[in-house]
Amino acid sequence: MNKKLSKDEINILFYAFRYAIGRQTMAGLTITGYILKRIDQFPEHEIKQLIRETEHELDMWKKFKKEVMQCDIELWTNFAKQLRKEVKGE
Repeated sequence: MNKKLSKDEINILFYAFRYAIGRQTMAGLTITGYILKRIDQFPEHEIKQLIRETEHELDMWKKFKKEVMQCDIELWTNFAKQLRKEVKGE
């Protein structure tokens, strides 16, 4: 297991995550991949925050019928699923 990320490193990753979610660019694929590669370095409460924010965004897309490409819906849905597995230890 690698050392935990510093609070500053986690903050920077959250900033990138928040920038990327909802944008129809490669930023989402890049940041989700980077986070998942280093997920063992995140404290559990930070993983839970990523899950909450991702699921909130997905809910807003549905609620307001935002036009989002299917590949983006799948990317963020799968990201949340993978994060939930990390929290559950599967």
